[in-house]
Amino acid sequence: MVISDRLSAGFHNLLRKAGTQVKIEYYNQVFDNVYDDQVTLILSGTLWTSGIILPINKRQGSTDSVLVEQGKLQDKDKRLYVTGSTDMTGEELSIKIQIGSPTGDVYSTIPLGAIQYETLGTDIYKRQYIRYLQTGSL
Repeated sequence: MVISDRLSAGFHNLLRKAGTQVKIEYYNQVFDNVYDDQVTLILSGTLWTSGIILPINKRQGSTDSVLVEQGKLQDKDKRLYVTGSTDMTGEELSIKIQIGSPTGDVYSTIPLGAIQYETLGTDIYKRQYIRYLQTGSL
């Protein structure tokens, strides 16, 4: 068995044991021709998958704590780990993530981008920072 297959199988095993149901909604941004700053979001797709949600690492010197010091992350932000094939690309405010059942907490992606982890050209998993949406809408 190739190392990338073993790593991928190991991550899927983690998802099976510690994963939570995650709903990812993708939105297209449509700009109004009359007003430059008016943007309309149109739902373009939905994906139900499994993911692992962890709080950010506040240990001094960690990547997460450095991003907090730089003002790019907030203390209550979280890390979401999903399979490497999950699409997490898009503009700011164009991906909404719901954790758990249809009444679960709603998050948006933070525009730091998803960090892809791969081995031998095979996508193993992605890490995406997410922020809680108070109102539940983008």
